[in-house]
Amino acid sequence: RAYGALGRDAEAEDMFQRAVNLRPGFWSNYNAWANYCLRRGKFDKAIELDTALAEAYSLRGDVRLSEEWDWEHAIRDAERAATLAPGSADIATDYADILLSANQPDSAVALVRHALAIEPENVQNQFFLANIFYNSGHRDSALKAGARAVQMDPTVPWVYWALMHANFDLGRKVIADSMAGL
Repeated sequence: RAYGALGRDAEAEDMFQRAVNLRPGFWSNYNAWANYCLRRGKFDKAIELDTALAEAYSLRGDVRLSEEWDWEHAIRDAERAATLAPGSADIATDYADILLSANQPDSAVALVRHALAIEPENVQNQFFLANIFYNSGHRDSALKAGARAVQMDPTVPWVYWALMHANFDLGRKVIADSMAGL
């Protein structure tokens, strides 16, 4: 790990490979190497070393979507991550983000609701839900989800975004204008 911290990736990989070769069945060696690869953005290698590393699948899915525009494999990786870590709100919202990008807002909503069931007071996920509703044309649902986000933490300015825009779109210009200064 020290070599990796110094930016000497080739030497770090060599040391991890030596540790694995010395004790091939020792899970900790594989896990340490997989986590090192994950931190270095080597998702394929991390998955090769530890096929149960949900974060590797989730991050690789994000890269496949945002850098490669490979939606099919991005969705597959995100689904695998969610299967491996069903109790992770972060994995669920990452998967939701990928599905939203693939124009599957209903499935994204279900995943964000799942994330909120895991972490009910996560204002960022509540705002994400409001934002999905707003962008998919469900203004009334956006208002409800946005109001819940404001209720959770009224000091965070960005939570007012969905409320302001949804009110404006529903013809409630006076309310939207009053929120614009918040």
